[in-house]
Amino acid sequence: MNTTWTPDSWRAAPIRQVPAYPDQAALQAMEARLGKYPPLVFAGEARSLKAQLKQAGRVNARYTLIIGEDELAHQQGILRNMATQEQQPCDLSGTCKQQGMRLCEILARERATLRIR
Repeated sequence: MNTTWTPDSWRAAPIRQVPAYPDQAALQAMEARLGKYPPLVFAGEARSLKAQLKQAGRVNARYTLIIGEDELAHQQGILRNMATQEQQPCDLSGTCKQQGMRLCEILARERATLRIR
């Protein structure tokens, strides 16, 4: 079995319990729907992210850009408003310059400033 994880790597694992899915179209539609949800994370990853968000709060960051392995794989980061806790997707495709310009456009709409440390 391949040890490198990918979103579809579970398909190569041995089948131990096989549910019956008589409607393959409904199964594929549900898999597509579930594929749009954020990935599950391990407790350690959640604790690390929580600690990093607390640090962002301590330094009075107005926004944080969350980029993990899954976000990089899908080229879709998460921009979090620290005051409201609202999150929105942030396209990570293209060059660094293009990414920066998109981020600045989002922040301009929010009337925020970008300060890179």
